[in-house]
Amino acid sequence: MKIARLSRFILAAAALVLQAGAAQAAMKTQWIDYKQGNAALSGYLIYDDAVPGRRPGVLMIHDRSGFSENTLADAQMIAKLGYVVFAEDIFGKGIVPKTVPEMTDTITIYNNVVLKGQAPLPLRQH
Repeated sequence: MKIARLSRFILAAAALVLQAGAAQAAMKTQWIDYKQGNAALSGYLIYDDAVPGRRPGVLMIHDRSGFSENTLADAQMIAKLGYVVFAEDIFGKGIVPKTVPEMTDTITIYNNVVLKGQAPLPLRQH
C-alpha cells in the first residue's frame, strides 16, 4: 500500500516537473525589417528555444500569393521540427496580390529581377 502511494506521488511529481519544463519552452518569433536596394522588405524569424545547441536553418520563401497566414503556419511547422526558420517576403513589405493575374504579374516582376542579376548576392551565386 505504501509503495503504491509512493509510486503515485513520484509519478505526479515527475509530471509536474515535465509540465513546468514544457511551459518554459516556447516558440520564439521576431519580425525583421530589411531592405534590398530601395525595396522595404520584412521577414519572420521563428525557432523553438527548447531545442538545445546549434540548429540548422531554413530560408523559406512564400508562394505566389504572397506572405500570408499560411506562410506563418508553415514556418511554425518547420520550426517545431527543430529548425531556425526565416520566412522572407520577396514581394515587398505589405504587398499581397489579391487575384491570380496580380499574383502572376508580381511573381513575373520578381523573376525578371532575379534573372537580370539584381537579386541579393546569395541568390545570384546559385
